[in-house]
Amino acid sequence: MRVLIVDDHPLFREVLCLHVEACFPHVWILEAGSVQEALGVLTEYTDFSLILLDVSMPVEDGITGLRRIRAQVPDVPITMLSGIGDTALAHVAIANGANGYISKTVGGRDLKNALLLILQGETYISPAILVEVGLDAPPPTPPPLEDAANVPVAFGMTPRQLEVCRLMIAGLPNKAIARKLACAEGTVRLHVSAVLRALNVRNRTEAVQAVLRLGIDKI
Repeated sequence: MRVLIVDDHPLFREVLCLHVEACFPHVWILEAGSVQEALGVLTEYTDFSLILLDVSMPVEDGITGLRRIRAQVPDVPITMLSGIGDTALAHVAIANGANGYISKTVGGRDLKNALLLILQGETYISPAILVEVGLDAPPPTPPPLEDAANVPVAFGMTPRQLEVCRLMIAGLPNKAIARKLACAEGTVRLHVSAVLRALNVRNRTEAVQAVLRLGIDKI
């Protein structure tokens, strides 16, 4: 599963990456800080399962960006992310090809349910603005989806964190790991911190010793 996150705020992208990975641990996430950058990513990579697009983008607004991205990938679900409860904008987004319109204030569980619905072909809008927009509310329980969230997590780490762990003990610096995994270096730093906490160690040297002792490198 491949997901593209398009938002001009690096910190929000990093946090959203963690939430998406919690929903779908085997996901491959790519990031873009602008619509133009996103179009370049979509030219280089194919077979995306989902695009998450900020509605308030610099240079060009999110709706214009939505139209441009939709023209390039007509069959990929696109979900708008908004920090503003603008019902008219939600209506315009859906009318221009968005499959969902999610408030940035949504919790992690609701985010997962919304993404599951969208991946099943439903149109989702955050409940706070559903009535005003005039669309039916989604069912409270998302349809079943065979996603990696149900796979047992090894050693308290998600599959992505295990991947970062393997690259880390192989001696790769954060920048090289980020390049190999096609994600932001800040995202890698967050994963490294999570790995150290999971292993109950303080640094990479202790991490290597713990990995060899626990046999994580054999997974």
